[in-house]
Amino acid sequence: MPPVMAHEEDTYSTLFSVLKHPIRRRILRMLNAKPYTYTEILAVLNVETGFLNYHLEQMRELIVKDERGRYGLSVFGEAAVGLIAQVEEPAKRDEKAVRVVGVSLTMTHLLAMALVALSVCNIYYFSAYQGLYRDRTNALGGIMFQTRGLLSEANNVLNHTLANGMIDFELWQVMLRNMALQLRLYATIAELDPGHMQQWTQMRSAIDEVTTLFFHIDQKYEPMSGRYLNLTNPQASSLRDLLEGLLVIEERGFPKEIILGAIPQIRVDEEDLTQAVEAAVDIQDGAQYARIEFDLWSGDL
Repeated sequence: MPPVMAHEEDTYSTLFSVLKHPIRRRILRMLNAKPYTYTEILAVLNVETGFLNYHLEQMRELIVKDERGRYGLSVFGEAAVGLIAQVEEPAKRDEKAVRVVGVSLTMTHLLAMALVALSVCNIYYFSAYQGLYRDRTNALGGIMFQTRGLLSEANNVLNHTLANGMIDFELWQVMLRNMALQLRLYATIAELDPGHMQQWTQMRSAIDEVTTLFFHIDQKYEPMSGRYLNLTNPQASSLRDLLEGLLVIEERGFPKEIILGAIPQIRVDEEDLTQAVEAAVDIQDGAQYARIEFDLWSGDL
């Protein structure tokens, strides 16, 4: 396929993907009227931050931000608004034409029309709710996949460290960036899954504790040791305890069944989640023990 044609297909695919969702169309209409900050959009739509972040990410080619942090429409976004207007204008003209036609309606007719309208509204709101649920579940599942993958990669680095009995600081720094990414994702998961917010917050606290510990190890030992640091037996033992807890979170903290698509499903095992939270508490205790073994209590950190 020629590059120009491929780009054209990508453009249309993105455009129609955005326009098919009512929330995204509403955001486009808002931004067509005036610029909005993130907080203002959140207040008008009355949705959660994770849900809004998901839709703004889907609209990234249609929106721009100015120097004051306000969202507006890109050239592509303006074209999308124009397309919306072209689609909706014929319907408005038809509606005006019906109103000017002189038709005598009885009370029975009016009641019947009201019942039909009520039924249509109920169907619309049910469909809208189903759409919101589908998008929310897909967003949550996608972020869970990403977070679990990042945790798995970090655990692999930690396992490699213990197998070799030394810290490779190049790998260690990759792991640190990996852990930092996880922290933001746990916060988003907690927003999208408010029924388990306490559990996700506890797991995030454990990841935060471990990330801070690993950062301090890097800051203290990398300048004096070069690329590698040989571990003492107590140091290795403390890292092994942390790895055991992190593996429990990887295995138990995330649902085993996550299905994305038109009929998404996320099945949470409450017993598994409880075990992950218990491991998170142990990790926080273990991190304090590891600080002692790595002599990180001095005031130079």
